[in-house]
Amino acid sequence: MTLKLNGSTAGSVSIDAPADTSPTGTDVTLTLPTSAGSSGQYLQTNGSGTLSWQTVAADAITEGNTTVECVDTGSNGHITFDTEGSERVRIDHNGNVGINVVPSTSSVSGSTLEVRNVGSGIVATSAADTSFVNNSYFNSGWKYGGSHPAARLQLSDGQFLFYGAASGTANNDITFTERMRIASAGRTSIFTTDTDSFDVGNSNGTGTSRKTIRLFHSATAVQNGTEMFYVSNNGDVRNATGSYSSISDAKLKENIIDAPSQWDDIKALQVRKFNFTEESNQVRHTQIGLIAQEAELVCPGLVDADPDLDENGEDLGTVTKGVKYSVLYMKSVKALQEAMTRIETLETANASQAVTIAALDARLTALEGGAS
Repeated sequence: MTLKLNGSTAGSVSIDAPADTSPTGTDVTLTLPTSAGSSGQYLQTNGSGTLSWQTVAADAITEGNTTVECVDTGSNGHITFDTEGSERVRIDHNGNVGINVVPSTSSVSGSTLEVRNVGSGIVATSAADTSFVNNSYFNSGWKYGGSHPAARLQLSDGQFLFYGAASGTANNDITFTERMRIASAGRTSIFTTDTDSFDVGNSNGTGTSRKTIRLFHSATAVQNGTEMFYVSNNGDVRNATGSYSSISDAKLKENIIDAPSQWDDIKALQVRKFNFTEESNQVRHTQIGLIAQEAELVCPGLVDADPDLDENGEDLGTVTKGVKYSVLYMKSVKALQEAMTRIETLETANASQAVTIAALDARLTALEGGAS
């Protein structure tokens, strides 16, 4: 059946419905809505012939409870992806993406990907600078996503930089502190920005190709040799006070003189028996050794002290003292040499006394023989 619309000069419209010569079913009744509707609306059937006015969704594609919608609200346009009636993904007007979270407002030239929680995801500020973040986002500076500590791993110009921050308030500024850095050349620094503080597999200060592990305390350590600790694959172990291993070349030293007596220091040191408090209550290993505070009274140069730090690397204002056992070994060698000299002196004296006694015995025997 074909429906025809006929217009009249009076402005009215009539519908002609010619007879269907080969009907395929029953007649259909369409029921129009009782109002004229609003501008931009369209007619929708309920499947039973009843028509109603419907509003066009804003650039939306809907299938059941799944919707993809483009929303243009001036300066805050965005695209959302909904499933089962809940928003799952949003792309905002800055190009930031949020998965199960609305992305934080960001003013960076790059983009942000947040996953599930505000401030948890990836922030790309440039082609050479990308950060993996926790509880932090960028908006004219780093901000807290929520009221708990924040962390950031920054990949910048071939470097890995690790940052941490104490608890703060959501959306307040973050003051990050660098905790660790791996430079593009591979050197690693911990609690300092000096990339010579920890050096693995690099050449030593003389430019040879030894495999090494070194700890430094100044940026010029490689040039002036001020290592705090140094180990190479040929057995060389060095600290800030000198070298006590297979390498002890004269060309590495100056002001060489005989060491003074260590006899009194070694005698005065108190060797104690103890166990460490950090061992479990079930397993406590008894050890012998020195107590740093006692050893310091005898020989201050035998003891060093390191500042105590909290979990964030902040100085607690106290120190933990340790014994430089490499220095103690050398003092012991010197004292042993002195003991050997004393023993040899006594042996010589005893030998001399033995000759004298033997001579006296001979004379006594001769006298006793004459008397008989």
